[in-house]
Amino acid sequence: NPVHRMPRDGKETLSSRLSKKAVDTALSNTDLLTETILNDLLLETVNELNRIDTVAELECEARRVVTAPTLEQMKQRMDAFELDERAIRRRWLSVQFEDINQTDHSTSMTR
Repeated sequence: NPVHRMPRDGKETLSSRLSKKAVDTALSNTDLLTETILNDLLLETVNELNRIDTVAELECEARRVVTAPTLEQMKQRMDAFELDERAIRRRWLSVQFEDINQTDHSTSMTR
């Protein structure tokens, strides 16, 4: 507690009484002040963690967009699939099957 000086005449001045009242009020509200400061600190921490999470999510989404196939790449893959499909169909058209019930087993399946 700060030392309150009394005027020489023994009476407290208004200024010293107000000063003492302010100190007493501050001391009686230290728990409230401490709780308020801690709540503010906790809120700032939560906000910062949320901001960090948001930044991390945005970075992850940006990486996904950058590495995602483009429409041109997807079209090229579709074209390659169609070429493979045509080649398979051509091979199937040239395949000849023989009847397994035939007595002559010397011929086999040809392409």
